[in-house]
Amino acid sequence: MRFLSAVISAFIIAFIYVLVAFISHPADSPIFFQLFVITLLITGLIYLMAGTPISIFIDRSIKKLRTSWQRYIAGVFSYSLAGAIVSVVVMVLFGQEDELNAIMGMALYGTVAANIYYHVQLWMKK
Repeated sequence: MRFLSAVISAFIIAFIYVLVAFISHPADSPIFFQLFVITLLITGLIYLMAGTPISIFIDRSIKKLRTSWQRYIAGVFSYSLAGAIVSVVVMVLFGQEDELNAIMGMALYGTVAANIYYHVQLWMKK
């Protein structure tokens, strides 16, 4: 189920990313599909290599909480934090840590991506 959640989430986040890039730079419309495929591959690899193991750890940690509301809030917070950390680490690994604005933007992107994964996973459990 986690693998399928990662694949679905990768499609969603890749589409959102390419849509935002396309809206901000409409002159580059011929590369829409190419950018989508590249983003899908990179995002999918990050979800599978980092997101899935971290998700297992987070889910085991929050399972101990009593109410579903507490688990949900702890999950959103934990996935947000993990997504921000993973995205900044990926950015540093690729040598793109020059500007604070870029780091903050990437952290926000990671937070959104992690929460999309979390909510897809919750949706698939029901």
